[in-house]
Amino acid sequence: MKWSKYEELNADGKAFFREEDGAVALAEKRWDSSTGEELSDHTRKYSLDSLESMKDICDNQIKILKLESDGLKKAIADFKKV
Repeated sequence: MKWSKYEELNADGKAFFREEDGAVALAEKRWDSSTGEELSDHTRKYSLDSLESMKDICDNQIKILKLESDGLKKAIADFKKV
């Protein structure tokens, strides 16, 4: 799942969470590209912990990239002084 697309896909009914075998699964609609025929949904089970962990990883990557960006901003400013 490309999580940046989740909100759009969910609004279109193409991706959604549902209960499956006593667990929570993300279901994504699929179609045959040549015929347009609807195929069975692709599903993957998730836990709240796994989703929160993925979000924490993304948030940490953002923090690291922000620090890198800030460092480059300072380096560019110093470079322009030369």
